[in-house]
Amino acid sequence: MHSSPLRCHHDSPLRHNLRVIAAPGVVLGTSFAASLQFVLLTPFLVALGVSRTVASVIWLVGPLTGLIVQPLVGVISDEYHKKHATRLPIVLVSASILIASHIAVAFTGAISDYLSVSPVLFLVVSFWMFDSANNAITVTSRAMLSDRFAKEERPRAFSIQQFWASLGSIMGYLTAQVDWSGGETPNDPSDSLSSSVFYCFVISSIVVSVGTLMSFISVYEKRACRMRNHGPHTGESFQFQKMCINPTLVSIMAGSALSWFGWFAQQIYQSDFISSEIVTSMDGSMTGVQASAFGLLISSGLSCLFGLCIPFLLTYTGSESFTLFRLWSISCLLQGTVLVASLLVMTVPGAIIWEAATGPMFAVACTIPYMLVANGCDHGSSGRVMAVVNVAVCFPQLIVSAIGGLVIESTKTNTAMFIAGGVLCTIAGRILWVPQGFDVPPWSEKSTASILASTSDLWSYQEFENVFETRIPEFRVRGLSSPRFKEPLLLPLLPNTVDSQE
Repeated sequence: MHSSPLRCHHDSPLRHNLRVIAAPGVVLGTSFAASLQFVLLTPFLVALGVSRTVASVIWLVGPLTGLIVQPLVGVISDEYHKKHATRLPIVLVSASILIASHIAVAFTGAISDYLSVSPVLFLVVSFWMFDSANNAITVTSRAMLSDRFAKEERPRAFSIQQFWASLGSIMGYLTAQVDWSGGETPNDPSDSLSSSVFYCFVISSIVVSVGTLMSFISVYEKRACRMRNHGPHTGESFQFQKMCINPTLVSIMAGSALSWFGWFAQQIYQSDFISSEIVTSMDGSMTGVQASAFGLLISSGLSCLFGLCIPFLLTYTGSESFTLFRLWSISCLLQGTVLVASLLVMTVPGAIIWEAATGPMFAVACTIPYMLVANGCDHGSSGRVMAVVNVAVCFPQLIVSAIGGLVIESTKTNTAMFIAGGVLCTIAGRILWVPQGFDVPPWSEKSTASILASTSDLWSYQEFENVFETRIPEFRVRGLSSPRFKEPLLLPLLPNTVDSQE
């Protein structure tokens, strides 16, 4: 019997489908943990005596560790995959560090007393471990999906990954809202918070373990199957220094960076916006934090459901690269509209609807860009390229964290950051609107050189041959009659641009 090239010979169709469902499961734990961090980190630091200003600066740890850890882990996982055709050990080591950081956070008081160090310093170091491991799992798990599944199955795999991520966020928000004091009123409110941190992060360590086990069981294959189905290293490694000369990758990075200005601004300031600018003028029964948490739960639920709907949507629209670009572009435009609409939010129900409205767009932002990146990856470069795109997300987080407070203080409203983010999301939508028929090229060096040689008159074929020590075939360019500097900004992307005449 002929076996499908998409699964190993011992896999039945049912078993293969279960693998697709369970393979992205590791993000269930990381999203659960990240939601606890969003809810509990700042209040716990304040309870330990840290000012709110310093607590806000500590949030810079996340994007800073992302800038360092993701490229490093991307290279390590690529090199390991070349030799062993798997990335599972990288995921397992990262998950172990993440669980260790959970235990450190849960027992902050006891361990810091035993080591005779400041509990604040110990907590910050624990969260450095937490963010580093989280970033390592993020980049490796996406590269693992790119390696494990063929192009036609990646929409389903990445959509299910978004489902697990959204489900983890929902579970985390609900867990953080449970009263872990047992109904007793403690003498010190910080005792109640310490109790919540302890129980929440112990539970989170269990969820991380379960999610990692799901991925391990579903991705693991005998070496013969891995090598036959996914192959060893099949192309040239993508070099970090070459990323800026690939116009398609630059466009993906620009779209990610600009749209995440809006996402991160909303994530950081939406609770304060509802608490200080909406609820204070209302006589409603919900506090600002409760209203914001309720809106986030609805948003996560919609993101979870829409993530599952993306593969069905793509069966009607097609999953070609230009279709994915346009869906992402439309999502950015809708996101920008919602952020600018914060000017019209005047009531608590309106604020909840405003928060919830971004749920479907968030599902797109966490799936479509990585489908596009995976379409251009070979098995020797997916870790590197996923890391490059994730790093593009870290820069706006750094900028928003650094200047957001000053902007809000000078304008006296959180909506200033939302409007700025909305405008940048709109620009991202324009950048990502590619011509019909456009396809993502491979990210390898040789392919990049070929694309540039065919889309720019700034370099000659001979120069490319000298740089890459390989002969570049002749190409005919259709529809290109103007110098590159006159082409649309960041978008020298033409349908059917290159025809080989080898």
